[in-house]
Amino acid sequence: MGSGASMSIMLSVPKVYELSSAAEALKRWQLDEGALQLHSGDLGWHSQNGAEATAAAIRM
Repeated sequence: MGSGASMSIMLSVPKVYELSSAAEALKRWQLDEGALQLHSGDLGWHSQNGAEATAAAIRM
């Protein structure tokens, strides 16, 4: 990043229909040799509470 450049981070709660694309993004970013991180399987595990509850608990 050059001088004066800024990066903005926006936090949002996904809609139920966005959960599958969030899981796909996590799969692409996963590094098995990396530090402990959220895994796409964590979304699957949490989904036993229902899609609405899962979406409400996620911050993207």
